[in-house]
Amino acid sequence: MAAKLFIPAWLIVSLVNMWVGVTKAGYSVRDELPILLVVFLVPAVVAGLAALRLAR
Repeated sequence: MAAKLFIPAWLIVSLVNMWVGVTKAGYSVRDELPILLVVFLVPAVVAGLAALRLAR
């Protein structure tokens, strides 16, 4: 249950991080996109795998 709440919340936090990088720090979306993928996907995959493992 926690992973189902964590993943969308983490996506929002990651997108805000990207938005700050683009609007405040002056990076382009192209520069920030790989960072967004790492920042979001690594914890999301770990949460998803933990949820699958705990469901068994």
